Amino acid sequence: FNRQSSTQQNSLFELIRSRTIYGQPTGTKMIFGAMNPFGMEGTEVLDEALVDRMCMFIYTKGFEKLDDEVKESIIQKMGQNDSPGLSLWTDYESTQATNYLTVNQELSDVGKDIETVLSRAGEIFFELKDKSGDSYALFVSRFIELLRSDSNDEIVISSRRAAMMYRALLGYRAVELAFSEAKGEDISSLEDSFADVLIRTLPTGISDSTGSVNSDMEYKISTTLATMASFFSHTSYTQMRTSMDVLGELLTSNDIVRKTRLLL
Repeated sequence: FNRQSSTQQNSLFELIRSRTIYGQPTGTKMIFGAMNPFGMEGTEVLDEALVDRMCMFIYTKGFEKLDDEVKESIIQKMGQNDSPGLSLWTDYESTQATNYLTVNQELSDVGKDIETVLSRAGEIFFELKDKSGDSYALFVSRFIELLRSDSNDEIVISSRRAAMMYRALLGYRAVELAFSEAKGEDISSLEDSFADVLIRTLPTGISDSTGSVNSDMEYKISTTLATMASFFSHTSYTQMRTSMDVLGELLTSNDIVRKTRLLL
């Protein structure tokens, strides 16, 4: 995604923003983009407006940060394309070679499960929105305020990104609930669910302005969530809002007298 010029990036803007090309619908449901680490040879700076229209980001660890067991598995991998000489001159058959017919069948079966889960998740999404939409919106607003106050205003989150975070929190939870229904499995806590979404909706290290991907972001998100623990303990929206308002003022106010009163 980031090995293309700004002109090529702009040509994708309409597709990513509205799923159309020259105003014509494409029937596109999902868009995925892969990219090299920012700053690598050949990478281009991404348009911030373009980045701001991608909902979620999946960060992969570098080889040096993987667990020993995973590293050793990768080191010992000998697929068909890794060792073609062995396949040509010996009877060696890789256990890691890809059988595309089998893979396609497995993907087809999984696709049916995904369709079932997402259809149900769509229904749950609006049920959640009606029941807890105001609470989720309050959370996003307060979370952004506290994250910025903890980061010396280095993190800039646009209104579009805030709205995306809101939809992602609802959508992710809806998928979890739908999957739990379908498979009969336990669901994670709401706090864990929110943590999963937040680390994936903040575009750290994606464009020039966001800097490099760093472990500090995950720490900041987890500490901010810990600070907001009372949000997850209240069932009443009024109690929740009061708690968040007090917390927000306590952490952002410079008036020491006011802070003392709030603490008392």
